[in-house]
Amino acid sequence: MGGTGVSLKISGNGDPCDLGAAIWNTAHEIIHMDVDLHPWGDLAYYTEDEGRCTAQDDSVTWWFSNPGGCCTRSQQAWMHWFQRVLSWDWYIFTQIATEHGLTFASEPPPLDDLASEGNFVTLRNDLWMAEEDGLYGDNAHIPLSELTADERVLHAEALQRCQCPMCAPKPARQTS
Repeated sequence: MGGTGVSLKISGNGDPCDLGAAIWNTAHEIIHMDVDLHPWGDLAYYTEDEGRCTAQDDSVTWWFSNPGGCCTRSQQAWMHWFQRVLSWDWYIFTQIATEHGLTFASEPPPLDDLASEGNFVTLRNDLWMAEEDGLYGDNAHIPLSELTADERVLHAEALQRCQCPMCAPKPARQTS
C-alpha cells in the first residue's frame, strides 16, 4: 500500500483539522460537479475512504492512498483534481481558511504545471492514464496496439498534456 499527499503550510490560531475537513468537503463537491462523476463508478467510490487529512500546527496534508497497489489511476486522478481545484478556486479556500482562523503560508499549486504533468484521457466511457505502451485503469490495461486510430490520437495528446475532464479543452459555445 502506498500513498501520496498534498500539503499546504498554514498559520493562525484555528483548528487545522477542521480546516482540512472543510477544504476537502468543498473540493470534493466541486470535483464531482466539474468531472461529472457517476455516483456509483469506481472513481467516485474511491473517495469514500479518501480525503484523509492530517494536520499539524503549521501544515495540513490530504492523503491519497493506493491500497494494494491496484488504485494508481484513481489515486493520481483524485490528487490531480484536488490540486486543480485548489489552484482554480484558491480564493474560495483562502476564505475558508479565514473563516477557520487560519491563513495559508503556501501558494496554490501552479495550474499550468498540473495540466502539463497530467496524463489522463477519457476513452471508452472511462478515465485512463496514458503511458507510452497504452492506457491504464485501476485494474485494466489497453495496449497501444488495441487502440483505434482516433484513440491513438487522443492517447498521444494525453501524453503531451492532460486530457482529463478538468484539463481538456472545452468546445467553443455556439452562438445563434
